[in-house]
Parts: sequence; C-alpha cells; structure tokens
Amino acid sequence: MELKQLTEKLLEKFNIENISELKNKLLNICLSNDVSIYDWYVDLIENDLETDYLQKIFQYYEADRKEKMQDYTPKNLSKLISELTKTEHEKWVYDCCSGSGALTIQKWAKNNILSFVCEELDKNVIPFLLFNLAVRNINAYVVNKNILTNEIFKIYELKPNCKYSLVKEIEKDYELPKCDTTISNPPYNIPFATNDKSIYKFGIPPKGNANYGFIQIALNKSTGKSALILPNGVLSTNVAEEKSIRENLIKSGLIESVIMCPDCMFEATTIPVCIYLLNKNKKDTGIELISTENLCTEEIRLQNGQYGGNSHTNRVYEKKINIFTDEQIKEIVSLINNKDTKKNQSVYISLEELQKQDYNLVPKRYITIETEEYRRTYKDILNDLNRVIRQRNICKCTINESLAKSIGLDVDLYKKEKENSKIIIDNLKDLLKSLGVSENIEKSDYISFSKNKNEFKFENNSKEDLSHILIMIFAQWKSMIYFLNLEENRYLNELRDVLLPDLMSGKIDVESIMV
Repeated sequence: MELKQLTEKLLEKFNIENISELKNKLLNICLSNDVSIYDWYVDLIENDLETDYLQKIFQYYEADRKEKMQDYTPKNLSKLISELTKTEHEKWVYDCCSGSGALTIQKWAKNNILSFVCEELDKNVIPFLLFNLAVRNINAYVVNKNILTNEIFKIYELKPNCKYSLVKEIEKDYELPKCDTTISNPPYNIPFATNDKSIYKFGIPPKGNANYGFIQIALNKSTGKSALILPNGVLSTNVAEEKSIRENLIKSGLIESVIMCPDCMFEATTIPVCIYLLNKNKKDTGIELISTENLCTEEIRLQNGQYGGNSHTNRVYEKKINIFTDEQIKEIVSLINNKDTKKNQSVYISLEELQKQDYNLVPKRYITIETEEYRRTYKDILNDLNRVIRQRNICKCTINESLAKSIGLDVDLYKKEKENSKIIIDNLKDLLKSLGVSENIEKSDYISFSKNKNEFKFENNSKEDLSHILIMIFAQWKSMIYFLNLEENRYLNELRDVLLPDLMSGKIDVESIMV
C-alpha cells in the first residue's frame, strides 16, 4: 500500500486532521485493546503482517533525523538480520533501539513463537511499536528507556490472546527476562553518556560517539548471537577509545562476521553501513569478512519531496535504492556458515592476520582479487565518483580567507586544486563524450572563501540529504555547549553567593538599583 493512500485511510478512520495526532490514537487503541480497530487494520493491509506499514508513516512524518538520528531499517536488511541471528533454541529476543519494530517483525515472521524485549527512547514512536506488536499477537515487553543512561520511563507488557496481544502498563522496576539474541539498528554517531559503566567491559566509548557503546549493550543483553547495523566508520576508526574496544572485541573471539553493505540502502539517508555479527558461543578468533557490493540489486522508487515544504506535494522524484533479495540473503548467510571464500565477496581472516593490519575490519582490505583482469563499466565508475562528490558537497563550508589562513588552511592549495580539478574534469568529459558515454561528472562545491570579516559557517547544501559530517560537528557542538552551560551555572551560583551577604547587610541599596 502506498504511503499517501495509507495516510488518508488512517486520517479518515480516526477522524483526525493531522498525522501528528495518530500516536495518541494508537496508544489509546492498544491500552483499551480495541479489537475492532485491529480487525480493520489487518483488512486494510490485506493481512500482510510481514511488512511494517506504520514505519513508513512515522519515518516520513515524525522521524527526528537531526538529534535522534532516526532512519528506520529497510525490510530487506531486517530480513538479513533475522537470518543471521537465527539459532535452534532461542526463545527471547532483545531489540535495542527498536523504533516502530521493523527488526522485531521480521524476526517474528521467521519464528512466530519468539518473545521480545523492545527498548526505545522516543516516546512518540512507542504507540506505533505497541500497535505493531499487538496486532501480530506477539508476546513482548516494550520499554520506553534511555538505553545509554539506563533511565526507564515506562514499561508495557503484551500478552498473546485469541487474535491480538493484550497491552497494559506495568511497574518500572519489573524484572525483564534474559534474552538469547540481540538485534539492533541503533542511532549512529550520537554522543555517549552513561551512569552505569559496569557493562562496558571492552572499554568506555568516547563522549562524542556511542557506536561501541551499543555493541557492548547488545553483548550484555544476550547469551548467544547479536547483530547490529552500524556506520562503516566503526570498522576502521582510529579514535583511541574506539580502536581499543575494537581490538579487545577481536581478541575476545566474539565477532563472527562483518558484512559491509552496499551504499544507499536506506531511503532517508546515504550513510553507508555494515553489520556486526557477534556470537558468545563462537569457538575461534577468526572473522568472516564479507563485501556485498556485488551481492545486491538496485531498485528505483518514486518519492515525494521532504515533508513540511512545497516539495512534499509538488515534487516526485526517482531515488535509487540497493536491496538484498531473498536469494542474496541466503548467499550471504551461507558465506558465514560455511566459512567460504569467494572472489570479490568474502574472506575468513585469522587473529594473526588482523593483528598485522592493526585490527582493521574493512573487508576490501583483505579480499584478494584474482589475476584475471576485471574492469567495471564507465557508468558504474562515474556513479561512484559522482556519489562521493555529492556526499562531499552536501557539507558546504564558507570561510573568510584570512581566517582560513590563520587556522592553518592552505587557501592557495585549495584554489589551485579547484582550478586543476576543473581542467581535468573538462578533459574527461570530452574523452567520455568521444566514447559515447553520456553520464556527466558532478561539480565540486564544498568550500568557498569570502572577504567578510570572521565569516565561518557550515551549511547543508542539499534539500534531499543531510550531511553526515554536519551531524558529527553538531554532536561535538552539543557536548561543548553542555559544558559551557555548566560553567555558566557555576559562575552564576558563585556570583549569587558573593552578592547575598552584601544584600543582607544592606551594603547594596536594592531600591536605588531598581529605580
């Protein structure tokens, strides 16, 4: 069912004018166990309970991509996570940062007797998650919680009934069951903060990035397998704390496989991702490293422009998405299970080899290309070239030329490189045109120098995508602002303490000041 059609049906059924009112309606339905609405919804989606239709609604209208980094998991990635974590005796599954429940739904679709503990920070998505689980008659606990600080806000219990789960709120100190498996697509590169450091046995992540915090939370919650979707940066980061944690995880023998996914797997972000597959029952320290750029299929989808602007109703554009088909998912899983090695796809690496490479987990560093010549098409190469240029251009820096020089930026070099790049690209265009290649090369536009005194700004240079670089800058800015706010409060308190005795003694004439 298309997003627009689904939205209209929900607005009409619940007699609401704005989709932002939907979350309250869904929560009331779940807590009152309204079977008639569940029946209506199942009929509406033609009994397709393997698809998270509500995810489309929340992601388009309600998701917070700036602060909470909410980019929800595509169905095909959820299917892959389900297959990767499948074990014979699993009963309870922990979904870390569960969103609307896309990962849980695919795990349940493969084995509908599984039970779940779903933890999620955003209270706005909790009603969508509860409804998704209840309408599928799933046995679960839904916890509205800050996973990094362990602060619990609410817990809901879902018990299977005749057709749909019965939902009720329970005490916040309720002891949740231990889980066999963890699945997770946590928010990427958000600041790390915790009051409980006991679970971070492999090292404390840096304050600016919680990626390796989520990995350790996943390990702490399960007795068997854990699979997390994470940004590719975790595989090779040289940030001291993260590099140390990665080394410790590798030496522990807990990492079963690392799967580097193709670009453009998400509809709302271009961030390239990988999958960390961990296994507490693994017997060796070797790791299967898999690159899937040749194990995917491209889809072209029609999309509306960004919600909240004119492009929402006035613009429809094509977006290319990479997906894994069911057959490709089976092939990826078989590479892990058989410790297989296939040209340009996978390699099984020993701890000794990983040590030689400074514990870098990027698959392409290890995959050997056989001697037979392999040449990609001009179109494929140009697509990759333009993708990189676009990603760089999204974050536009404008800076005063003198200021740039004073902070160590080689302005003349940047200007020279820009001129040389234009000459090279113009020559390439002529060469490609002579070969009948019609694809263009994107113009580089990521930095400009101004004469405005002390001008220094970063801006998002795209209406469709949000710069990953800006997100990281914002995280550091938030941390610094938090520190400065604390400092401000400290000095205000000190000033108050100094003023108070003078006020009490009459040394300061308050009335004259007020006049």
